[in-house]
Amino acid sequence: MSGNRKAAFTLIELLAVMAIILILAAMVLYTARFVTEKAQRSKAESYIRGKCAEAEASYAANRYYPKSLSLGNDPWGMPYIYRTYDSTGPGYAQRQFFAVYCYGPDKAPGGGSSTNLGDGDDIAMGNYGRIWGPSKD
Repeated sequence: MSGNRKAAFTLIELLAVMAIILILAAMVLYTARFVTEKAQRSKAESYIRGKCAEAEASYAANRYYPKSLSLGNDPWGMPYIYRTYDSTGPGYAQRQFFAVYCYGPDKAPGGGSSTNLGDGDDIAMGNYGRIWGPSKD
């Protein structure tokens, strides 16, 4: 009787293989999410860096920053923000300041308990390429 058995997979073996495949797929998807977010963050930083260079070029040519820049949307679908600030304090009488920023994946200023620009997941850059937020590390 034992000579008539056909070689085949049992239901338990098939379930074990499917479980392993599902675990591997979950690990790949989990990692892909972080890779995608990092790529979006890099794209936003590059765009902001370019717009800061544009503002600095305008300052070099005209001795003031433009009142507005033509900006698109960040990788999360929200518009980039450009602001200029008047100079303040001693030593800054001749200089104006600016910032170009986006709020990051949560689409809100700050992060956690903070609502300050540059905190949490915001990406912000200003004069001379200074970066605020998590991108500064």
